[in-house]
Amino acid sequence: MVPITKRAQRMRYHLVPVLTALTLTGCLGGGGGGGGSNPVTAGEPRADTAQGQVQGVQQETLISFKGIPYAAAPLGELRFSAPQPPPERDALLVADQYATPCLQAPNLFETAPSSEDCLYLNVYTPDLDGEYPVMVWIHGGSLENGSGGPTYDPQRLVERGITAVTINYRLGVPGFLAHPALSDESPENESGNYGIMDQQAALAWLRANIGQFGGDPANITLFGESAGGHSVLTHLVSPGSSELFDKAIVQSGSYAPNQRTLAEALARGEILAEHAGCTGDNEVAACLRALSADQLIALQQWMSTSDTPLNTGFMPTRHLPVTGTSLLPASIAEALQAGSFNRKPVLIGGNLDEWRFFVGLYLASGGSVPEPAYETFIQITLGVDPATAAQLALAYPAASYDSAAQALSALGTDAIFACNTLAQVRHLAADVDTYFYEFADRNAPLTVAPVPGFDFGAAHALEIGYLLASEDLMAQFGATDAQIELAEHMADYWTSFATYGDPNPTSGTSPMWNAFVAGSSETMLNLVPPEPGSVPAAQFDTFHQCDAIWLAAPVNGITTSGVQNQSQ
Repeated sequence: MVPITKRAQRMRYHLVPVLTALTLTGCLGGGGGGGGSNPVTAGEPRADTAQGQVQGVQQETLISFKGIPYAAAPLGELRFSAPQPPPERDALLVADQYATPCLQAPNLFETAPSSEDCLYLNVYTPDLDGEYPVMVWIHGGSLENGSGGPTYDPQRLVERGITAVTINYRLGVPGFLAHPALSDESPENESGNYGIMDQQAALAWLRANIGQFGGDPANITLFGESAGGHSVLTHLVSPGSSELFDKAIVQSGSYAPNQRTLAEALARGEILAEHAGCTGDNEVAACLRALSADQLIALQQWMSTSDTPLNTGFMPTRHLPVTGTSLLPASIAEALQAGSFNRKPVLIGGNLDEWRFFVGLYLASGGSVPEPAYETFIQITLGVDPATAAQLALAYPAASYDSAAQALSALGTDAIFACNTLAQVRHLAADVDTYFYEFADRNAPLTVAPVPGFDFGAAHALEIGYLLASEDLMAQFGATDAQIELAEHMADYWTSFATYGDPNPTSGTSPMWNAFVAGSSETMLNLVPPEPGSVPAAQFDTFHQCDAIWLAAPVNGITTSGVQNQSQ
């Protein structure tokens, strides 16, 4: 591949501060933290766990338990190690406030202080006496930002008889650093994936304890968006996750399906360690563990702007799960293609205009995508050479769109998200019940400031509020009655799937959503207000140019596999 030009590198550095801030978490969730340091209160709901009793808070429509530890604090020798069980407690734990988010650099959507002592989860349940299906939300944020805290409000799900759980997990360098010195400590001679191990530890804790909170430990559904959806796919192909969940919902998580090999991850880790001053034959691991939290954040920020293999493309994949490991023997793409994955029903999809989110925030930062530089921006977006960028510009001509920025948005959506999703649907449907959707509300309430002259459309993350925000909050953001009706349909579909493995509500109040059956019933659900509708998947394929370009073998010198590691 021809290296990106110096001009493109300078443009990339202008983009990085904005892109570093993109958490890809939902922004429509409720605000404010937990209840603070309230004393033990007689009459408040209590639940027994393997580590001790916890006290929650009775709210109007649900019971909440916030900040329950599911693993020991990953501090000192436990930094860059697999999560360990949480300590037992003699005293009652008053679970009325959110835990601190996991360590991360400041960003647009997560403003609370962060800490490495962060392996906690939150439970929201109708009552303690039921046996409700469990939905576990894995937050997005590039595996670098975000938390399972107050951003997300699962009230709409709990009202439908769901026990909802949100989790924190290690992010960024603490969550995904691989290095030969750390691998030397492992019986498997590997490192990285600590954040995914945390997610597995949370799921194991829930299998053992969620029954005490009214949840059914035998009916656990994972769902997540962006990096959270990517995590769900990772659990679908990880052998160690096979007994930890029962169903999977993937929202906009199909990017980067080849993930990162252990060799690539180790090479990146050595660059980071050298920059941190941790070199030598025997002391690197100790040096990395001796770094302060502020030094780790500074290392993360340097990683975002460094002129090294750590950064390529418009949205750098700074952190990805590591393949060729015991946790992840094969990548998402390899495992799905081979049919070697955990057999669970899957609900999967994305948004019509995913990449407009990233381009729009770049424009909001003062950047621009002038038409003469369009091909350069294609290079930056996908990490391709100039000749390939020129060919792709012919397939997505700027003159056919409102602006070069919108043309770039369409290309990024198709290459990075949409066509990876279609490929995964085809592989999954060969072995498990698979329900395919596209969120296509191009007037969805914005959770970022509008950009004059740029239409965000149905951009990345804008569907989250339809599931994890209250009706009142949606209305505050400008949602219409038709959009609130769509949110009701979506909540019905998601919770019915979590309950039965079939998204069609037993009440029959929502339009039928048929499973995708390759060669027979290749349909999908188009999520538009006020009422979704079934459409042929071929319509999706044509609109996003999947078989014509991105899933071809190859066309224009590039396939999805050639660009898969250039998204966030």
